[in-house]
Amino acid sequence: MRKLGLVFLILLFFTLATPRNSTGAASERWKAIPGENGEERILYDPDSIIPSGPRVFRVWIIGFDKDHFPRKSLEEIDCSNKIIRDVEVIVERPNKPVAHSITPSDWTRVVRESPRGELFKILCR
Repeated sequence: MRKLGLVFLILLFFTLATPRNSTGAASERWKAIPGENGEERILYDPDSIIPSGPRVFRVWIIGFDKDHFPRKSLEEIDCSNKIIRDVEVIVERPNKPVAHSITPSDWTRVVRESPRGELFKILCR
């Protein structure tokens, strides 16, 4: 019984100590939506989609600025009115403090021929 317990502890240790490929996990979590020209794109987290009202959904997305720095935002999409807004925004840049905003932006019209327009089509079927 002692040997079996020791073997179990050793297996448990090696299971927990083995590094995971975090890049693979991230690419499985986030789904890409390309833009028309292939450069503008966003990633969205399908597991984060939650309803926040009748035909209104919230979802975490990652967009990229002109310098290719990520901008993570919790976006709210109103399917009935075809509008979208940021609810929370997190911006990280090298050698700068993290910028975090929790003030919702104004609602804007969803542009159909854009990555967010494609996300609108996915969420508002």
